[in-house]
Amino acid sequence: MAYPDGTLGTNTSGHSEPGQTYNRALVKTLIEKKTHHEYLNKFYFKKLVGADGSGAPIIKKDNFKKDKGDTFRMHMLPQLTGSGKPGDLTLIQSEESVIPYYVDMYINQLRHAVRSDGRMSDQRGEIDFIQEARPLLTNWVAKQLEVNMIRTAINGWPAFIQCSTTYGGLNVNSAAPRPARYWYIAGGNDPTHSATDATYVNNVAAGETALENVETDWLKPTDLEFLAYKARTLNIPPIQTLGMRGGYVLLVHPNQTYQLRKNSTWFNAMQNAGPRDEKGNLIFAGVGADGYVLSYAGIHVFESNEILNSQPSALYTDDAQIDDAADTNVYRAIMLGGNAIAWSEAKTPFFTTEDIDYANQTGVAINTMFGMGRTDYKSDDSNATIYARNLIVYSTYSPEGTTA
Repeated sequence: MAYPDGTLGTNTSGHSEPGQTYNRALVKTLIEKKTHHEYLNKFYFKKLVGADGSGAPIIKKDNFKKDKGDTFRMHMLPQLTGSGKPGDLTLIQSEESVIPYYVDMYINQLRHAVRSDGRMSDQRGEIDFIQEARPLLTNWVAKQLEVNMIRTAINGWPAFIQCSTTYGGLNVNSAAPRPARYWYIAGGNDPTHSATDATYVNNVAAGETALENVETDWLKPTDLEFLAYKARTLNIPPIQTLGMRGGYVLLVHPNQTYQLRKNSTWFNAMQNAGPRDEKGNLIFAGVGADGYVLSYAGIHVFESNEILNSQPSALYTDDAQIDDAADTNVYRAIMLGGNAIAWSEAKTPFFTTEDIDYANQTGVAINTMFGMGRTDYKSDDSNATIYARNLIVYSTYSPEGTTA
């Protein structure tokens, strides 16, 4: 028997050996020519994107492809609230004022690149660097769309736009987070809203700190019922596309999915009301390729590993973060209504290559220019009233699952 270092030893395995023993350094290693990429790095939420007027949760705007600039202002007119005048009562000087609301969305450039180690390193390897660089970078862009969409829902804007100009951002809101207007916490630890962002951030952190590893603080079917109820009372517009007319989308972390699927209420509902086959019944189907988990109470649940916990890691040095340092097991599910987030591209992602060190090395870069914004409309008057009927954030205590 040959040891890994090439020396010979006695066969104690009881199995026969080849007649000739080679030093391992002389044995050829077979390398598969096809390189496998981490296919999970794709934009899971592409089916949640729709054109302006579609009622999708993420609205794609193309204004920056037509005009120059880094800021796009969207307008909205709220519903009238007056009761009018009956009969022949005078209507003059009783007209209702129509105050427009607006929200600004910003764009910024985001780039990434890879570089070969040089011709000699390329000669030794089996991987074609140039051929593999493009799909890797394409997957990276898809992941950045997912990451920044989730951070927009939580903080108001993407991290690469909100951070300070020192780190390439636009210093939006002085690089400080603006928590989602409607934020609830399992177990009734809901934060008190404050118009002062810093105060509201502290209130959210205090509510999350109170969460414990008990069933009342886990994600449960009754929480989905609660979210559907709050969406209706808050007049959050339901989704009007994707075959989900009248419902809402909830984005959860896999830990939260695990808690839902272990809950007996959900299991009994799927067992008694779900399709009677292994492909259609969600007990057997599990999580779909697009991240779809389940539907319950008009809530369509999708899963993402990018859902933030209460200690989000910074993407850039001065990211806007809502941080509760008490426990990393608190996760923030996001329920989206129609038109919750606006997304716009100024340029479709494109590649550039560059020869370095007298063409000994090759660099491949992907260039993107896009922006996202939570649709928190502000009244165009001295009151600056915020109209943010778009989404709900729901925090739960959702530690890593166990086999128990």
